Amino acid sequence: MKDIHSDQILLINLETPFNLIESLILNSNYFHKIFNNPNGKIKSYIGSDININGSGFLWQGKNNTTFSFECSSKFIPNFMRSYFLKILYLNNYFMKENISIEINIYKNTFNNSTIIELCFGQYKNNDYTKWVKNKLLEFEIKDYFIKGFNNIKYYINNSSNEFIDLHHSIFIKAQIEIVYKMFRDFNNTAKVLGMDKIWDIKYKNNSIYSVNMNNDISIDYHLYKEIENNDKSKTIYYHKYKNKIPALNEWTKVDFYKIDENKCLIIHETKLPLNINSNIYNTIYYYLLYILKKLKCLIESNNKKS
Repeated sequence: MKDIHSDQILLINLETPFNLIESLILNSNYFHKIFNNPNGKIKSYIGSDININGSGFLWQGKNNTTFSFECSSKFIPNFMRSYFLKILYLNNYFMKENISIEINIYKNTFNNSTIIELCFGQYKNNDYTKWVKNKLLEFEIKDYFIKGFNNIKYYINNSSNEFIDLHHSIFIKAQIEIVYKMFRDFNNTAKVLGMDKIWDIKYKNNSIYSVNMNNDISIDYHLYKEIENNDKSKTIYYHKYKNKIPALNEWTKVDFYKIDENKCLIIHETKLPLNINSNIYNTIYYYLLYILKKLKCLIESNNKKS
């Protein structure tokens, strides 16, 4: 189909994890904040939401320029989310042919940063659609979205007191009491990392593990709360710090769920700063996953021996 075109308007890469950008876009209130700037504002029709397909919106720009659009979206979990803004009216003129603005958000799997593409979607290449496209460019749509994406970067970079949750889950073939006991003891973490003969781990009376590593690095882990629901589930809460200075992943919660007599589900949750660099996020993500897998191997191998 030679008469079908798609034109890229803008392509940027944000050094921010994909799931963080996605969570901000999915937040309807924040969506309006980042995409309302001096170049234009978006107003929702009653009952409309950016995450509800078929929702209607009105864009108002400079010099009384306007266009209304219908929004739909598609996504591939943990990789891509796309929004299609189908133009319905342009300065009160009804659109005779289909033309849309697309916002495509992709996970850069190399370093877990985020790629954002802005383009005119597939449309018939005729004089009418060319006129519509040029009119939208005259409305300074490109500058409008650049400011919106810059708002995302500004918000993230200046959100030192806000956090994002990082989750992991894993099944372990062992009784919940055994799994719980192994996870609670930091000597086992040192063992699976091959650091049990290097790290000096001391347990203090007030539920604090003091872990002295090599290179004069020392971290305190405070087990500040534990919850038990009979033999069905257990929860541990950690606070990670040294000399009252919090670590990057300061708060951690681990839930243990009994699936059957010899199977346990673990959900590991830690909080990271909203303005974390994607490379650091990626390092922490895979490091925690590595520890969980190694602990799983240790627990299951011990369980077989017993």
